[in-house]
Amino acid sequence: MKDASSKISTKHLRFDIDGKINLHTGAMLMPNVRRALAIPMMSAHGTEFLEIYHNTRRMLQEIMRTKSTVLITVGTTTLALDWTVASMVEPGEKVLAIVNGHGIFSERTKEMIEVYGGKVVTVRSPTDEPVDPLEVEKALNNNHDIQTVICPHVESSYGTSNPIEQIGKLARDHEALFIVDAAPTIGGTDVRVDDWGIDVCVSSSFKGLGAPMGTPIISVSQKAWDKIEKRQSPIRSYHNLQRWRQYFVDAEGKSIDGDPAPSMAVNNVCALHEAVRSIIEDGIDETFLLHNRAARATRLGIRGMGLEVFPNCTMTCTDCKHKGRYCSDALTVVKYPTGVEEEKFRKTLNEKYDIIVSGGVGELKGKVFRIGHMGKPQVLPQTIFAAISSIENSMIEMGAKIKTGEGIRKTQEVLQQ
Repeated sequence: MKDASSKISTKHLRFDIDGKINLHTGAMLMPNVRRALAIPMMSAHGTEFLEIYHNTRRMLQEIMRTKSTVLITVGTTTLALDWTVASMVEPGEKVLAIVNGHGIFSERTKEMIEVYGGKVVTVRSPTDEPVDPLEVEKALNNNHDIQTVICPHVESSYGTSNPIEQIGKLARDHEALFIVDAAPTIGGTDVRVDDWGIDVCVSSSFKGLGAPMGTPIISVSQKAWDKIEKRQSPIRSYHNLQRWRQYFVDAEGKSIDGDPAPSMAVNNVCALHEAVRSIIEDGIDETFLLHNRAARATRLGIRGMGLEVFPNCTMTCTDCKHKGRYCSDALTVVKYPTGVEEEKFRKTLNEKYDIIVSGGVGELKGKVFRIGHMGKPQVLPQTIFAAISSIENSMIEMGAKIKTGEGIRKTQEVLQQ
């Protein structure tokens, strides 16, 4: 029997991508964040690490504009959202799920509700639009027993931003809890958790916050804790919000009657600490402005060269200054023009111009590519200029009809404001 390892080609095992501009929909890491990943390992239950852990939680409260409990967990953001749904939804409970088109991320949340026995009332927007608050209000008026509303801030399949401030008010008016999947936006977009009535907010560490993946963040309001405490049935997941709170808030990460807390990803948390510290030192508002300017410059640069962005923001944003009205500041989704094949385009962009972008997912796979604006390295002016010029050159090489030079000119107009 052949050793399975003999089938693995080493030519694909490249871990050193220095020199590449990585604009996939996940953060490039700042040097200080990368250094934190390489520090000597310390005890996950020791005083030194727990001080870093709790200080990171406090800084995240500032960035998220909240006094709610902030939990730093271990795993994928999908897993953190799963724990949230398991903790908040009881079997038979009616939950309003907002889904953008057939976006894979909002569809995934809907499936989680069903897995834990919730009865889903779906409000589905057209593929190229955010959800209409009037449709949410209608669903709430027609279903007075809805206890929870769940909404993605951004459906990353499309780059569509939902009006979560308005939806949060509707949920409050109907005395429903409001859960937001803010995976790509926390750290790069102003999300006012308390002011907007968000009871549970789930975020990735490796997107707007600019840290490595693996330590998703969850903020939980007192109203949400009260609902968990009053559950009529046990939480159907071993790991859940209540257990994370018991170990890492109530017991401050120490053992409970000799039962040690789950071991944290120590170096990842240290890297997250460096990432959020950098945001606070640079200025939280200034960081949000930098992301907004980079996203606007990219969208206008893309449109300037004659390509289309998804969703069609020209329908509502005449000057591209309506922050988050339609397009997200976390990513730009670009439609391939006729005749341009995804594999060839992305390969040229990567191998010839050292630019890495994400492909389309779900129903848009092969039809769009996605440019991340997540964390400081991805939103610096020099990054945007490099991306726009390289995309233009690659498109010309693919035979696309491009307005040469217009993309850079439009980008420059925004970045010089």
